[in-house]
Amino acid sequence: MFAFASVKGARLLADAVGQSPSWQNAAKRWVISIDGGITEPNALRFLLALPHSELRVPYGEELLAAELRPVHRFHPKTVLLERNGPALVPSAMMVSSANLTCNGLCFGHEHAISVRAAADAPLPATVMTGLSHLEEVAAWAPVIDAAFIDRYQAIRPAAPVLPEVFEDERAELILQDAPVIQPVQSAALAAASHMWIDIEYVVANRGTEQEGNQIDLQRGARVFFGFGDQELARNSPIGTVVILYGAHSAPRNMRFGNNSMDKLDLPIPGEEGPPSYADKTLLFSREGPGRFRLTVGTTDQVAEWKARSHAAGTAFSMRSGREFGVF
Repeated sequence: MFAFASVKGARLLADAVGQSPSWQNAAKRWVISIDGGITEPNALRFLLALPHSELRVPYGEELLAAELRPVHRFHPKTVLLERNGPALVPSAMMVSSANLTCNGLCFGHEHAISVRAAADAPLPATVMTGLSHLEEVAAWAPVIDAAFIDRYQAIRPAAPVLPEVFEDERAELILQDAPVIQPVQSAALAAASHMWIDIEYVVANRGTEQEGNQIDLQRGARVFFGFGDQELARNSPIGTVVILYGAHSAPRNMRFGNNSMDKLDLPIPGEEGPPSYADKTLLFSREGPGRFRLTVGTTDQVAEWKARSHAAGTAFSMRSGREFGVF
């Protein structure tokens, strides 16, 4: 159950839970509000098209008749998972403040509380007592179809009837056409304040006699630096960011290399930057739009950075085995 949904929010949730082997065949029941015309029609179409999906809209016909102005705003944000048996048994539930949008799932300051049953056991009795109300809500919300969504889109205003900050501008960076990384990873990069990366090899772009200042990043790491996750032609420019190190700051270029990795130029070693980048772990921290503070980590700092990413589930590995992460 969600108050509002966007296409990218729906895709993000489906990608995250779709990693479960039972997702494809699981029965799915979505209860999504269209109060004020905030929910995107294509979000409803996406959810309806998922395998074994049923879509319900509370007060659906009443809202269409009232030009989407609700008498009672529908505002839950609850996910309930049930397991098969002789009857469906509730096994996990999450209640949060987040809508089914990128703003809610990635960029907003939200809260969430989840509870999970032990194997072959129901949820705690105190939780089960509240589930009957959820079932009542799901039961009275009418099932809708593609024709309903068409009618909704036909009367939906260009600007929602109800004021709502719907999507953070960073949502434009992820789930673009032909994205090069998984949506969950792309969302983590876009939402993070810090990104660290283990550096082994530095490109010898300044010749064999001088320390290089170009590093290879995971393809799609560009999202952290404010660029979209879409497919690019090899050896094409991505954009420019400002890298700060100590008292120095300078614009540095990013491009997508012939080796299918995102390449970033760093401050010149020994002049604007540290003596070398090889065999170091680097941290990039946002300091404003397009501006990033570079830190070369000490042993203790690197351990802290990695611990924070692992705790958040946002530590990743490249095919080479090099690690990077965000927090």
